[in-house]
Amino acid sequence: MALETRSSGILRFATFEVDLRVGELRKQGKRLRLQDQPFQVLAVLLQRPGDVVTREELRSQIWSRDTFVDFDNGLNTAINKLREALGDSADNPRFIETLPRRGYRFLAPISVDGLKKPAIIAHSRKVTLVATVVVLLVPAVIAGWLWRSSRVRVLTAKDTIVLGDFANSTDDPVFDGTLREGLSVQLEQSPFLSLVSEEGIHQTLRMMGQPANARLTPEVTREVCQRTNSTAALDGSIALIGARYNLILRAVNCVNGDLLANTEAQANDKSHVLDALSKAASEIRTRLGESLNTVRSYNTPLEQATTTSLEALQAYSLGFKAEGAGELSTAFAFYERATQIDPNFAMAYLGMAGEGEPAAAAENGRKAFALRDRVSAREKLIIQEEYPFYASGDLSKALQICELGSRTYPRSSIFHEDRGQGLAFLGEYESGLKESLEALRLAPYRGVIYREIAHTYLYLNQADKAEATAKEAHAKNLDLMLAIEADTAAYFGHLREGRELSRRAVDFAEQAREKETAATYRAVSAFREALFGNAAIAQQAAVLRGRFSARDLDYALALTFAYAGEAKRAQDLADSLSKVFPEDTIVRFNYLPTLRAKLALLQASPQEALHVLEAAAPYELGLPANSLYNWPNLYPIYVRGEAYLAAHQGREAAAEFQKILDHRGIVLNEPIGALAHLQLARAYSLQGNAAKARAAYQYFLTLWKDADSDVPILKQAKDEYAKLR
Repeated sequence: MALETRSSGILRFATFEVDLRVGELRKQGKRLRLQDQPFQVLAVLLQRPGDVVTREELRSQIWSRDTFVDFDNGLNTAINKLREALGDSADNPRFIETLPRRGYRFLAPISVDGLKKPAIIAHSRKVTLVATVVVLLVPAVIAGWLWRSSRVRVLTAKDTIVLGDFANSTDDPVFDGTLREGLSVQLEQSPFLSLVSEEGIHQTLRMMGQPANARLTPEVTREVCQRTNSTAALDGSIALIGARYNLILRAVNCVNGDLLANTEAQANDKSHVLDALSKAASEIRTRLGESLNTVRSYNTPLEQATTTSLEALQAYSLGFKAEGAGELSTAFAFYERATQIDPNFAMAYLGMAGEGEPAAAAENGRKAFALRDRVSAREKLIIQEEYPFYASGDLSKALQICELGSRTYPRSSIFHEDRGQGLAFLGEYESGLKESLEALRLAPYRGVIYREIAHTYLYLNQADKAEATAKEAHAKNLDLMLAIEADTAAYFGHLREGRELSRRAVDFAEQAREKETAATYRAVSAFREALFGNAAIAQQAAVLRGRFSARDLDYALALTFAYAGEAKRAQDLADSLSKVFPEDTIVRFNYLPTLRAKLALLQASPQEALHVLEAAAPYELGLPANSLYNWPNLYPIYVRGEAYLAAHQGREAAAEFQKILDHRGIVLNEPIGALAHLQLARAYSLQGNAAKARAAYQYFLTLWKDADSDVPILKQAKDEYAKLR
């Protein structure tokens, strides 16, 4: 039945205004034609902004019980016409959101004019809006609505937020990804708020069967929010209305979808969008419960904290996203592009320092340091504490700044993470471990922290804890877990199983759009084949080289060619590594000596190989890989052992292979950890020590008792052992 209707003046949202007294919807002062039922639906939704209004509630308030109509079709038509009038979209809603099987919700912030005591409107024979709409904002309802829309539903110091993508209806691609990155920078200035890391989002998306770069729509963001045990999902939208840009931010409870806070801001033109985003970010921080004191103290405008250029910020955001996905060379290219657009972009230089060669990293670190006064307070601390790692080398200064940063931003992991690394560099492993564990508590999805913790446990001779940490890390990273399992299968001679596990690892990495990671898994799988004597796999590796290129990947391919006897291809890749990474410590003192030594062995020059490997001696026990996948450990030692065998120096060869066996915490499940037993047997045989040689052969053959029978190196081992007997 029709209810008594009262006037509440004019309601405003975005560039629209609703005059309930005369039943008009206007845009920038111009009246829009809208039929009665769509207007009534709008009026009911405006009563309860941010709340879900069920279809049944709309039916009871707009469609009287004695009216026989197709309600579902009528409501759907009314919603469609209303969206058409507002220029709204069901897929990327700015005003009216559909909640399947529940109802609808009005999203935009609303302001109210003319809140004078309303007059009663008489019913007319014609059931128009003013005669049939619900009691619109009668004094009690007005008070209740104002309380609901203005109250602060605070987050706590333990709550986390998942940041979604912006819905961009402007048709200008420069805003894609850019506004999300800008909002992230603004929110990370807060000592109070905590965002789920990009690594955490990527891993959660993969668990959901989504690629790591999947668009974070409101629905996807909410699911990520729930799976990460977060509290709020925050997303935004931008629309071009006339000549002005309208930005809306909205935070919802990720469990039930209830609105927690929202705000909007306008920019008169494109050049002022970042400024409008800064203002909206400050407002949402306050509405989410942060104190005005910290908002005012840690609130550097976005254009100062990053860049005045939308294009530079977009390049930076793409670099940051690529880095989070493990595509380091791609990240470097985007960071470099950002600095080309804006030479004063401090954080882009710091990004380049983190991904580049040592000399270039030092130079980019110095550039970031010189621009440190053009960033936010948090980013200034990050630049100051990371600068010694890249350039000055003053670790004591870095540790002091990390301590200050962790006190100022207690919910940020980066200061604990970097302090842990610095302490480890100084040999203070127990103190470093404490910092790394705290960093992991704050950022449980960050793989590099697991790596630091596992390595520190190994340095402290706590292999069981290192193994447990590695398993925990692998459980959160399925493609890495499969790659590690492939190495384990190969360690026991199960080469066919290793191939299949590597294939699955590649599939998972490709689904996550992690091209460099996928290519590395392929290359390492090919290298295992060559290492075990399947030379034909080198051709497969050649195909990989044309599809992708990166430091560790190219090293794996070069080793594959070298062990497959393809000297020319291996030499070409070694020359390329030397040219592309002339100052890279790992390339100069680990990868290149190993490759050149293996190439010398192909030319039957073991003494030259031993000479070349002298440069690797100080670094050979290091962990050279850029990623958590530490496949290339101890290869300088292994190739040196092979060189001594070729030179018929059995005692020296035995010492090298024994060195691998003595460092199980470094070689882990790498295939050379198993092959070292076979090579040790060969070394003992060269010495004429048949008893030790038989024992070593027996150990290897027992280790490989269930190995694939067609593995070439296994056949060789069995033949050699038979001759000893």
